[in-house]
Amino acid sequence: MNATDVKEIAAKVKADRKKVLPTYADPLPYRFANGRRITDAEALSEVDQRQLVAVGVDGAGMAMLPARLLEEGPEEGFDSPEAWDVLDAEGRLAWRVWIYGTDNGTIVRGDSTEIVGGMSQGSIEITRKDSKAQGEPLIAALVAAAAAAPKAEVFTGSCLRFFR
Repeated sequence: MNATDVKEIAAKVKADRKKVLPTYADPLPYRFANGRRITDAEALSEVDQRQLVAVGVDGAGMAMLPARLLEEGPEEGFDSPEAWDVLDAEGRLAWRVWIYGTDNGTIVRGDSTEIVGGMSQGSIEITRKDSKAQGEPLIAALVAAAAAAPKAEVFTGSCLRFFR
């Protein structure tokens, strides 16, 4: 990944805010899996790196390479990023939830850089009109995951515990 890739992703995130994206008929219910704290940009897949850049642009207005974002992000409130896969009933990736700064986050559609919603101070909102119908089950899954967080070992130390 290089600076040109970062500019391309930032431009796409900004352009996607203005266009209507197709809805996908994902089987319900959703479940959270594969939660991970992001500490090393080099260890991320290309998809995760691209999403991290998109999330940095959307959540903190910071268009920069993943490694630099992880280094400089804490100064701008983009610290301790955490990523969760949200799987549909058949185990397919439907969404990815990125949480940062303890109680803020960005919701991305699957393996894309399409931002469909966000989280701020424990509140969750699906901002894309074309995704709102699917967002309700996602919000229900997030609330259920957060409720289980204090009891479930998989959520130990996770920022998910702050969402209700």
